[in-house]
Amino acid sequence: INAEYMGGCAILSGDTIVPHLAALLLPSRVVFLTDVPGVLSEPPPVGEEFDFSSLQQKVLRQLLVNRTTGVMETACIAGAALPHDVTGGIAAKLKSAIDVARLGVLVLVAGLRSHRISMSCYAPPEDFLGTQVLLH
Repeated sequence: INAEYMGGCAILSGDTIVPHLAALLLPSRVVFLTDVPGVLSEPPPVGEEFDFSSLQQKVLRQLLVNRTTGVMETACIAGAALPHDVTGGIAAKLKSAIDVARLGVLVLVAGLRSHRISMSCYAPPEDFLGTQVLLH
């Protein structure tokens, strides 16, 4: 929480802090977590409960980013945040993920509900179930 924001309080997302920490610590990998199993090629159903595992087929395995410009070259869902998300949604998460990837750090986007979250911290990227942010 940022208590100096316009005289009140504001939420500072962990996704916003991660690029700064990564620049200082240069970790070998950073995993961003989301409420879907990775970066999706199309939006999940809104206003209804969705089957997390059924979204796996919509997950982009790789998100290609231009190394020089930081611009995403893979079409994906990077729209507005859901009403309950006060931290900027997937667009803010992807901006932070790209910033970290541009530091030379392996970046993965995984789902919170996945029983394989710990695997995303240790497994080789090719075994990862989610999205890998790749520079080219």
